[in-house]
Amino acid sequence: MCSHTRTHRRTQCLPFFSSPLSLPSRFDIYRKVPKDLTQPTYTGAFISVCCCVFMLFLFLSELTGFIATEIVNELYVDDPDKDSGGKIEVSLNISLPNLHCDLVGLDIQDEMGRHEVGHIENSMKMPLNNGHGCRFEGEFSINKVPGNFHVSTHSATAQPQSPDMTHVIHKLAFGEKLQVQHVRGAFNALGGANRLQSNALASHDYILKIVPTVYEDLGGKQRFSYQYTVANKEYVAYSHTGRIIPAIWFRYDLSPITVKYTERRQPFYRFITTARSSVGRSQWPGSSTPAYSQPLKPGRKSRLGKCHECVCVCVCALLHTSPVFI
Repeated sequence: MCSHTRTHRRTQCLPFFSSPLSLPSRFDIYRKVPKDLTQPTYTGAFISVCCCVFMLFLFLSELTGFIATEIVNELYVDDPDKDSGGKIEVSLNISLPNLHCDLVGLDIQDEMGRHEVGHIENSMKMPLNNGHGCRFEGEFSINKVPGNFHVSTHSATAQPQSPDMTHVIHKLAFGEKLQVQHVRGAFNALGGANRLQSNALASHDYILKIVPTVYEDLGGKQRFSYQYTVANKEYVAYSHTGRIIPAIWFRYDLSPITVKYTERRQPFYRFITTARSSVGRSQWPGSSTPAYSQPLKPGRKSRLGKCHECVCVCVCALLHTSPVFI
């Protein structure tokens, strides 16, 4: 209740909540101060602009995260490519700068009894150093069992006395070729291996552990490839008959663990939720900051009347703030 008395006139203010219908409004936690009690200032404008810039930054950050593709990896025990017929495709590219192409051959053997000497299908030899060297490129398949394939002179019609097995490996890859950004993997772990400074009469053993790998894109299409770890040793081998002819051995075994990479994108509903939450949080500092308003002019204040002051005091009390009348 508030009152304002003047000469020949009496004004009485009714209680702020005089009607039972206005009782629920007391629970309103988003109350507003009347516009005629505030006035815009440069300070308030600066804070508003900062909040808008901050909201724009948060929104663009959430939008970038929504557009970007996330790659999730997981491990499980299984053979992912059951339709391959138990085969793995191999791609080999190697240079032997000191061994003639007529002497270079590829041999394949495994624990299923396969023993192939001088594999020539889908292979190519290119002379190097005016015919004194050779670059071998080949694509072939191996069984999904432990075994080896090796580059040697075993398939040559006449064995050289001292074959030089120094070499450079340009590529050794298994399965389908994957060209995916943001995926670090050992799909061509031996690519760039240089053994030109090694003992010319030494054999080279590369022990490979092949790991099945699956890549699934946003459309659900799967591609099957293989990564591998490698350890190597270099040695000159002898037997009771003398020195053994050197070779470049690739001994492999398969890991039972499969690595799967899956492309995922943030759901649209999550983007809307996080964007709205970010914008709402950025609005809170500006809305909760005390109003930077210039004092109202005395003439305008007097026109409001004491009853308006009383109402303002009641509203501010419910808002847990302190009214200021100047």
